[in-house]
Amino acid sequence: MNGVLASAPEGEADASVVAFFGEPRPQGAWSWRFEGPNVSLNFGVTANAWTSTPFFLGIDPARAAEGEREGVDPLGAHAQLARELLASCDDAQRARAIRGDAPEQLFFGPDRERLPVFRPGGLRAGLMNESQREMLRRLIALTTDDVRSGRAGESSHAAFDGDAFDGVHFVWMGAPDGERFYYRLQSDTALIEFGALAAGRVRMLWRDRERDFGRGDSR
Repeated sequence: MNGVLASAPEGEADASVVAFFGEPRPQGAWSWRFEGPNVSLNFGVTANAWTSTPFFLGIDPARAAEGEREGVDPLGAHAQLARELLASCDDAQRARAIRGDAPEQLFFGPDRERLPVFRPGGLRAGLMNESQREMLRRLIALTTDDVRSGRAGESSHAAFDGDAFDGVHFVWMGAPDGERFYYRLQSDTALIEFGALAAGRVRMLWRDRERDFGRGDSR
């Protein structure tokens, strides 16, 4: 962690915090959090489950304009695949998926202690063809697989797996080809938000009402 903070832009390391809750040990429940400018990572541990939400990343600007990483767009694959999924929709599917103009910010940021109970809207996976369903699986995996190495993320990932997958909804806000847009992937209990917002800012959030901040158990 010291190496990561040492390479951070000037001032950002001082604004970053690592916090532990409970006693880190093989048995028993505990969690830890890393907070910094445009990042909030939360990991919970119990005897038989790991959780990894809320998981928030912000990129500003979306594409590096200079330096050794010039031209790199860390979240560009998410935006591209979401656009491809929307482009594959017929008129009836688009009518379900598209829900107005792009918002100014994400709706369910990590500062909210708990997600509300919501009724998903948008285009349901059960109404997609097999090619679209595969794109949806890949779009989910772009976020969840970032933290699914080893055991981390396995419990949180369950909200989109198995029988839950058919109930995942795809929502798009903004012009299909516009620079500013927002999409959401939402199950009964979890969601992934992605927003290409004003001034070139990109934000991505993964939350799970039953497992956020180390709540719940996968078994």
